[in-house]
Parts: sequence; C-alpha cells; structure tokens
Amino acid sequence: MTGSGSLIHRLWFRLTTAFLLVAIIGVLVVALLANQAAATSFRRYLTAGQSEQWQSIQQALGASYESLGDWSEADTILTAIVRTRSGSGQYLSGTGR
Repeated sequence: MTGSGSLIHRLWFRLTTAFLLVAIIGVLVVALLANQAAATSFRRYLTAGQSEQWQSIQQALGASYESLGDWSEADTILTAIVRTRSGSGQYLSGTGR
C-alpha cells in the first residue's frame, strides 16, 4: 500500500501545481488586459481634454477678434491662458472679457 499512497500524493501534487499555474496565468492575463484598458481610456481622456482646451482658446481668440476687429488682444489672452492654466482658467471658460 505504500506505492498507492505515493501515487496519490504525486497526483495531488500535480493537480495542485496545475491548478495554481492556471490561476496565476489567469490573474496575469486579467491584469494585463485591465492595464491596457486603463491606458487606452486615459489616453482618450487626455485627447478629449486637449480638444476642449483648443476649442476654448479658439473661442476666446475669435470673440476678441470679433469685438475688436484685430488681433491686438491675442497676446494678452494667450498669456492669461498660460498663467491660469492650472488656476481658474477665466479665458478658457469664456468669462475673461
């Protein structure tokens, strides 16, 4: 009976090892897919934010040109946008005039 106990022990070890290997591979695949999905979503978020920022700059410059008929305020508007980029963003929100 010593031989059959050893056989059962080896089978148990192999099954446990195979189960752990499958579980580890599964966790790694899920982590990789989650990482790729998060990176893709973050890139889309950044792209959308940049698009909105450019639209706001265009609107501020367009409104200035429409009211003055020239680009004399463009430097002031762009300087204000750079200064307030991390602040309130008064020109970006359209309330700078």
